[in-house]
Formats: sequence, structure tokens, C-alpha cells
Amino acid sequence: MPGINGIEAIRQIKATNSDIYFVILTAYEYFDYAKEALNLGVFEYLLKPINKTKLIETINNLKNAIENRKKT
Repeated sequence: MPGINGIEAIRQIKATNSDIYFVILTAYEYFDYAKEALNLGVFEYLLKPINKTKLIETINNLKNAIENRKKT
């Protein structure tokens, strides 16, 4: 993303709406980047290239998390 990275975008979005779930799909394998993402409450941190099964599993888990949140 020109001018801003994903971590900073998540920070800015969370500042205005904390109810959003984030899934990061990236080629960055840097521990500090992943750690910062997890500290921000990212739902999942996926590395490219991604396994199709893992992506589908993540989407289903995210769907379930959203449905559970709506119930409470």
C-alpha cells in the first residue's frame, strides 16, 4: 500500500472502529512484524504462498467468530 503499511492501517482503523477483525496475508516473515500484528489483535497472520485449505479454514473460523460475537 503506498504511503502506509498494513500495521499502521490496522492501528488507524482500530482507532475509529475496534469491532473489525483483521486477517493479514503477507510475504513478510519478520517476527517483529508478526508480533506487532498479534499485539493489535489481528485474527490471523498468514504467510504467502498460502495453502488453499488453510485460507478456507481461516475464513470459516472468522465467520464463526463474527457469528459468535453477534450472539453475545
